[in-house]
Amino acid sequence: VEMAPKNASPVESAALTSSALSAYLAVKKFVKPGYRILVLGGSGGVGTFFIQLAKKEGASFVATTSTEKDLLLSLGADKVINYKEVNWWEDQELL
Repeated sequence: VEMAPKNASPVESAALTSSALSAYLAVKKFVKPGYRILVLGGSGGVGTFFIQLAKKEGASFVATTSTEKDLLLSLGADKVINYKEVNWWEDQELL
């Protein structure tokens, strides 16, 4: 149990907790050291937590976003693809 940040509303605090728990459970169940992972919507709530937690487990990442490239790189993404500029699903070399 942790105290909610003073600058966050109860709704924001609940959303933060839900995103963090979802990411944590996914990492613990599915991520192994050396895995290379594609994170769709990496700049969303679950994505930002997932990248940080899975990076600590030894995974590497390609993440998609439309606006937050620098944020995702700072969180540990190895590569960031702007899905509004590139059709990543058509060019597997991007991954």
